[in-house]
Amino acid sequence: GSGTVALAGKGAAPFISINEQNIVFDDTQIGVSGVKMLTIQNSSALPVMVDTLVFANNDIFAVGNIDFPFTILGNSSKEIELTITPQKIALYHTSAVLINNSGLLPQITLSGSGRSASYNISKLENDFGSVSVEDEIEDTLRISNTSLSSIIFDKITMAKGIHFEIRTELEYPYDLASGQNLELVYCYKPKFYSQKILSDSLRISASTASAELILSGKSEIVNLKLSATEIDFGTVAINDSSIVSLTVENAGLARIVVDEVLLQGGLPFDFDDKEIEILLPGESKVIDVKFKPKAITLLAKGEKKLSAPANPQIDVNEERLLLSWDFVENATGYNIYTSDESLTGFRDVGSKGDFSKSAGKRIYWSIPLGEAKQVLPDNMFFRITASNETTGTSVQYNDILKIRINGPAKEVELSGKSTSNKKQKAID
Repeated sequence: GSGTVALAGKGAAPFISINEQNIVFDDTQIGVSGVKMLTIQNSSALPVMVDTLVFANNDIFAVGNIDFPFTILGNSSKEIELTITPQKIALYHTSAVLINNSGLLPQITLSGSGRSASYNISKLENDFGSVSVEDEIEDTLRISNTSLSSIIFDKITMAKGIHFEIRTELEYPYDLASGQNLELVYCYKPKFYSQKILSDSLRISASTASAELILSGKSEIVNLKLSATEIDFGTVAINDSSIVSLTVENAGLARIVVDEVLLQGGLPFDFDDKEIEILLPGESKVIDVKFKPKAITLLAKGEKKLSAPANPQIDVNEERLLLSWDFVENATGYNIYTSDESLTGFRDVGSKGDFSKSAGKRIYWSIPLGEAKQVLPDNMFFRITASNETTGTSVQYNDILKIRINGPAKEVELSGKSTSNKKQKAID
């Protein structure tokens, strides 16, 4: 008789591997092919069919010595030739996947650079790291003519030119003599904040070869923290002083450039550290702010007449209305009057605002806009008078400490009162 026998079994699956996952080529002459060998190992008893090696976004790297597809027998290996053929002085990167029937898809990264016999550049890529918006970091690229003749450069430009720019100005065509170097200054200046890495390429076009410098950087928002935004020194006796420490901290991820620390007015306020230039991420510095009221000069009765306040000026910002005028010698106080008529109807409004003075011999009177709308007429005429009548024993001082940085300026409001056992007839 006859019959059918069904047989079933499970064989070992093919298994392949590669000897190198990251292949780095040596610097290779433009137009010449550099070579690296890749070994593919079949560690199983079954043959493996290799269909192709697929490159990503590539026209520089290739397979050099074999045709696809090919078979690797069990427990054997195959060497294939990988090549790089640079077209310019630049860095090259790509990845590749080995397509085969083993079920495993080995991945390879490839990198290399091109060089020229006529000239070279000092770097092929530059990562500036984290930089604050509107800050800028400069660097220099050296282009060296290594040939025996001059090289004509047609153009050196940024591909995008948004966050990166070339500072060195050249007239084209630019002739670089044999053995000479060109120091090209360029900078990274992020124009806005982005969560993505910002990039560009500096492109060099020359008569012998082209070149490319890859640029990248991150942008960060300036984050300057102050330990206080208001400092009230309280009441301090004349010729005494009070000191309060103000801590400024870079709480961001990029450096902060401190352009200037200054007082809007000046004496009797001062500070000790005027040379803060750079704050690195996480760095903090202390500014000691001082309040030292000046001495008061007393006048004999009828010793001197007062002159009218000169150079009056009115300013209005988003928060306050500000009157200012020149300091009047021998004056101990000032009166502010307002009216909606130019000659009559004036009433005293001095107590509605705040008086202050600066070291620049200017006197200030200010009032919040909200209060000004309530107590001042729509059509405002002001009259300012000076007096040297006996006043009390206390003078109020106000000022603003400003910290100007590569970002929104920071301000600290300062206030303090002076006191004396003598009655004052004039403010020094």
